[in-house]
Amino acid sequence: MTKNIKDLFYFISIFIFIFFVVKFYFSKDNKIKTQKLRSIYLNKIDNELSKLPMLLNDTADIIEYIDNYDNQINNQEEKEFRKLIDE
Repeated sequence: MTKNIKDLFYFISIFIFIFFVVKFYFSKDNKIKTQKLRSIYLNKIDNELSKLPMLLNDTADIIEYIDNYDNQINNQEEKEFRKLIDE
């Protein structure tokens, strides 16, 4: 008998908890508060981003492409291989 009462109490308490959580989560007051907080955070982010300095791009012509790179690698491998054979 006490087990049934205990189980009923747990069930009712869990049901009440879920009911109040859902009621609060879907309430208009909560939606309005979250929208206000989101807009406040977006305004803060916009203000902070506008204060950041803009850096100039100074990476023009940094990478130099070598046309005969494959030939150089092949020649180096041949030379080192020849050195091994000659020894």
